[in-house]
Amino acid sequence: MKKIRVGTIGLSYNHRKNFFGLVDNEVSYSTVLDMISPYRLMMRSSRLKKLLAHPILKNIHYAPFQRKVDLFHFFNALSLSNTAWITTFETSLPRWGMDKFGLNLIASDSCIRIVAMSNCAKGIMLKRIEEGFPEYLQTISNKLTVIHPSQSGNLASWKEKGVSISDKLVFTLTGNDFFRKGGAEVLRVFKRLIDHGANVELRIISNLKFGDYASYTSQADQAWALQVISSYPDQIFHYQNIPNTKVLELLKSTHVGLLPTYADTYGYSVLEYQSMACPVISTNIRALPEINSNEKGWVIEVPKDEYGEGLFRKNEERELLSRIIEEGLEKAINEIIADASIISIKGEKALQGLKEKNNPERNGEAYLEMYEKALNRH
Repeated sequence: MKKIRVGTIGLSYNHRKNFFGLVDNEVSYSTVLDMISPYRLMMRSSRLKKLLAHPILKNIHYAPFQRKVDLFHFFNALSLSNTAWITTFETSLPRWGMDKFGLNLIASDSCIRIVAMSNCAKGIMLKRIEEGFPEYLQTISNKLTVIHPSQSGNLASWKEKGVSISDKLVFTLTGNDFFRKGGAEVLRVFKRLIDHGANVELRIISNLKFGDYASYTSQADQAWALQVISSYPDQIFHYQNIPNTKVLELLKSTHVGLLPTYADTYGYSVLEYQSMACPVISTNIRALPEINSNEKGWVIEVPKDEYGEGLFRKNEERELLSRIIEEGLEKAINEIIADASIISIKGEKALQGLKEKNNPERNGEAYLEMYEKALNRH
């Protein structure tokens, strides 16, 4: 049987997490060049990126004479092509903001489907269209579906972890945007716990990046974090630039994963923790309530806007968010220390829960059906 040929712009982590490689026996993915490719090449230079950054050019595809693929599948991008195309997105489309140019592309016959990564993203998209361009609502809502990112379980059960809940309890935080993901709050909580004699270990897998759009941190914050880490060499361990095999090894011996984040569109690390039977302490922003709950983890309720985003734009909002995260994190960890038996119960539920929303086989079948319909219609 001839494989369906699907073209895309680049093969990033987002592509791989959402659709690339799910049905290798029946679909062949390849990166394609288009009229915008020279611009994307120039944008790899940090100097040119500042000079030439353009919100539309960054998120659009134009290949009027493409004949090497049967259809296109993008992440966050729209296409001017007459060839059938599909886009998976994390917040809303067009990526550059709501306008008739972008909405006309989505409403066109060439656009077969738009796939939201979460129900939250779907809701944001529809709300923005309804508020600004209601005449497009019906057409676009008919093309809109939800398929969550894919994640296989790396273990068959909690027991396969081979860890004890009677020894030191291990918590792990991953992610290079350390401060956006609640890293400062994590360090303050663990500093207090360790100072009070708690038998806990904190692992940080991060380059401790600062200056992100949510935490507004600086190099001074990074220096503080490094100082705290160095003060507890027997209980706080810092890893950076390690291979994925080492990350999985560390997660296998981790009891609880941490993502007390200010801002995340989805929370891929939650899936990675859960794949290793680690229950997770997270906030409840954006898509996180769809993949984490108090039944299989711990959820910190934070102030949010109408789109599910944490409130962090103003100084007072950021201070309140930080305080609530820190208090919620400390409360959850103290509950875990008081009754560590809950870790294995929630860890098993977290692992098995991946089969519901993030099942690679089911997601692959959904995308294959989508591709086949695209070819039949176009």
